[in-house]
Amino acid sequence: MEKVYVVNMQYYGEWSFDCGANDILGVCSSIEGALKIFQKAIINELFDDEDRIFESRDGNIKIDSNIQDIKRLVESARQSFKNGNDNYYVNEYINEDYYNDGNDNAVIEIKEIELDKGII
Repeated sequence: MEKVYVVNMQYYGEWSFDCGANDILGVCSSIEGALKIFQKAIINELFDDEDRIFESRDGNIKIDSNIQDIKRLVESARQSFKNGNDNYYVNEYINEDYYNDGNDNAVIEIKEIELDKGII
């Protein structure tokens, strides 16, 4: 089966009213291409507002500006797909208060999708 990787951003709360429910950021035929889009989206969001916080899906990596943490997060996503998972995501929080309350504003996700060749 052929696979594609979809990178999307899902919005919650106030952001869903302003941005809509979901933006597809890219579709790639390789995980490496998807990881580049994923990393770029995180960096763009961090530089959009200094108070943004990201947390890996397993809660082990918290990012508020450190580029080394972003690299660790991308490597964690890469490893997740090598381990057979079909998606990886990070939660985005608008600031420390939202983070402490567990109130995320968005999720940036990579999802692996298998294509049925009979449909193409």
